[in-house]
Amino acid sequence: MFKKRFLLLCMLLFFAMLCSCNNSSSGGDVSNVVQTADSSDIYTTEEIESAMNVVKDYFKDTEEFQDCTLTKLYYDETISSSESAGWAEQYAAEEAIVLLSSFDVGSENQHSGLDQNRTYDKFKWILVRSAQGNWTLETWGY
Repeated sequence: MFKKRFLLLCMLLFFAMLCSCNNSSSGGDVSNVVQTADSSDIYTTEEIESAMNVVKDYFKDTEEFQDCTLTKLYYDETISSSESAGWAEQYAAEEAIVLLSSFDVGSENQHSGLDQNRTYDKFKWILVRSAQGNWTLETWGY
Protein backbone atom coordinates (compact mmCIF):
# COMPACT_ATOMS: atom_id res chain seq x y z
CA MET A 1 0.00 0.00 0.00
CA PHE A 2 2.83 2.38 0.92
CA LYS A 3 4.63 1.69 -2.37
CA LYS A 4 1.51 2.50 -4.40
CA ARG A 5 0.99 5.81 -2.57
CA PHE A 6 4.65 6.70 -2.92
CA LEU A 7 4.60 5.92 -6.64
CA LEU A 8 1.39 7.92 -7.10
CA LEU A 9 2.88 10.87 -5.23
CA CYS A 10 6.03 10.75 -7.39
CA MET A 11 3.93 10.69 -10.55
CA LEU A 12 1.86 13.66 -9.37
CA LEU A 13 4.99 15.66 -8.53
CA PHE A 14 6.50 14.86 -11.91
CA PHE A 15 3.30 15.94 -13.67
CA ALA A 16 3.17 19.18 -11.65
CA MET A 17 6.77 19.98 -12.61
CA LEU A 18 6.01 19.44 -16.30
CA CYS A 19 2.97 21.69 -16.14
CA SER A 20 4.85 24.49 -14.41
CA CYS A 21 7.62 24.36 -17.01
CA ASN A 22 5.16 24.64 -19.88
CA ASN A 23 3.43 27.66 -18.34
CA SER A 24 6.57 29.65 -17.68
CA SER A 25 7.24 32.69 -19.79
CA SER A 26 10.19 32.58 -22.13
CA GLY A 27 10.45 36.35 -22.38
CA GLY A 28 11.23 39.29 -20.16
CA ASP A 29 9.99 40.60 -16.83
CA VAL A 30 7.32 43.32 -16.89
CA SER A 31 6.14 42.94 -13.29
CA ASN A 32 7.54 46.27 -12.05
CA VAL A 33 7.40 48.44 -15.15
CA VAL A 34 6.54 52.10 -14.55
CA GLN A 35 4.07 53.33 -17.17
CA THR A 36 3.61 57.04 -17.89
CA ALA A 37 1.94 59.06 -20.60
CA ASP A 38 1.91 62.75 -21.39
CA SER A 39 -1.54 64.19 -21.66
CA SER A 40 -2.57 63.69 -25.26
CA ASP A 41 -4.63 65.65 -27.74
CA ILE A 42 -4.53 62.63 -30.05
CA TYR A 43 -5.25 59.54 -27.92
CA THR A 44 -7.30 58.76 -24.86
CA THR A 45 -5.65 57.25 -21.80
CA GLU A 46 -7.34 53.94 -22.67
CA GLU A 47 -5.91 53.96 -26.20
CA ILE A 48 -2.39 54.57 -24.90
CA GLU A 49 -2.76 51.90 -22.22
CA SER A 50 -4.03 49.46 -24.83
CA ALA A 51 -0.90 50.04 -26.93
CA MET A 52 1.26 49.65 -23.82
CA ASN A 53 -0.39 46.32 -23.05
CA VAL A 54 0.51 45.03 -26.51
CA VAL A 55 4.16 45.96 -25.90
CA LYS A 56 4.22 44.40 -22.43
CA ASP A 57 2.66 41.17 -23.72
CA TYR A 58 5.24 40.96 -26.50
CA PHE A 59 8.12 41.73 -24.15
CA LYS A 60 7.16 39.04 -21.65
CA ASP A 61 6.26 36.36 -24.23
CA THR A 62 9.16 36.67 -26.68
CA GLU A 63 12.51 34.92 -26.31
CA GLU A 64 14.30 38.00 -27.67
CA PHE A 65 13.74 39.64 -24.30
CA GLN A 66 14.62 36.60 -22.19
CA ASP A 67 16.54 37.75 -19.06
CA CYS A 68 15.47 41.36 -19.68
CA THR A 69 13.56 43.61 -17.30
CA LEU A 70 11.28 46.32 -18.65
CA THR A 71 11.65 49.26 -16.26
CA LYS A 72 9.86 52.13 -18.04
CA LEU A 73 7.23 52.31 -20.75
CA TYR A 74 6.00 55.73 -21.75
CA TYR A 75 4.22 57.85 -24.33
CA ASP A 76 5.70 61.18 -25.37
CA GLU A 77 3.26 63.12 -27.54
CA THR A 78 5.97 65.24 -29.18
CA ILE A 79 8.01 62.24 -30.32
CA SER A 80 5.02 60.13 -31.31
CA SER A 81 3.26 62.85 -33.29
CA SER A 82 6.43 63.79 -35.18
CA GLU A 83 6.94 60.19 -36.38
CA SER A 84 3.51 58.58 -36.46
CA ALA A 85 2.38 59.71 -39.94
CA GLY A 86 5.44 58.18 -41.58
CA TRP A 87 5.04 54.91 -39.71
CA ALA A 88 1.33 54.72 -40.54
CA GLU A 89 2.11 55.25 -44.22
CA GLN A 90 4.90 52.65 -44.19
CA TYR A 91 2.57 50.01 -42.74
CA ALA A 92 -0.52 51.08 -44.74
CA ALA A 93 -2.47 51.90 -41.58
CA GLU A 94 -4.69 54.80 -40.64
CA GLU A 95 -2.66 55.72 -37.59
CA ALA A 96 0.47 54.85 -35.66
CA ILE A 97 1.70 55.41 -32.14
CA VAL A 98 5.29 55.47 -30.94
CA LEU A 99 6.01 54.34 -27.38
CA LEU A 100 9.38 54.54 -25.67
CA SER A 101 10.89 52.30 -23.06
CA SER A 102 13.87 51.53 -20.90
CA PHE A 103 14.92 48.00 -20.07
CA ASP A 104 17.86 46.13 -18.61
CA VAL A 105 19.45 43.13 -20.31
CA GLY A 106 20.87 40.46 -18.02
CA SER A 107 23.91 38.29 -18.49
CA GLU A 108 21.85 35.24 -19.56
CA ASN A 109 20.22 36.87 -22.60
CA GLN A 110 21.12 34.92 -25.74
CA HIS A 111 19.56 37.25 -28.33
CA SER A 112 22.40 38.36 -30.59
CA GLY A 113 20.95 41.83 -31.20
CA LEU A 114 20.99 42.87 -27.54
CA ASP A 115 24.12 43.51 -25.52
CA GLN A 116 24.28 41.58 -22.26
CA ASN A 117 24.49 43.61 -19.03
CA ARG A 118 23.31 46.80 -20.72
CA THR A 119 20.45 49.25 -20.18
CA TYR A 120 18.57 50.39 -23.28
CA ASP A 121 16.92 53.82 -23.01
CA LYS A 122 14.49 55.51 -25.41
CA PHE A 123 13.92 52.17 -27.12
CA LYS A 124 11.02 52.68 -29.55
CA TRP A 125 7.97 50.52 -30.14
CA ILE A 126 5.90 51.25 -33.27
CA LEU A 127 2.26 50.17 -33.27
CA VAL A 128 -0.38 50.76 -35.92
CA ARG A 129 -4.11 50.36 -36.31
CA SER A 130 -6.90 51.10 -38.74
CA ALA A 131 -10.50 52.17 -38.15
CA GLN A 132 -10.09 52.45 -34.36
CA GLY A 133 -9.21 48.75 -34.24
CA ASN A 134 -6.70 47.01 -32.04
CA TRP A 135 -3.06 48.06 -31.97
CA THR A 136 -0.60 45.84 -33.79
CA LEU A 137 3.09 45.91 -32.96
CA GLU A 138 5.01 46.33 -36.23
CA THR A 139 8.59 47.04 -35.24
CA TRP A 140 10.84 48.14 -32.39
CA GLY A 141 14.31 49.43 -31.70
CA TYR A 142 15.73 52.49 -33.50
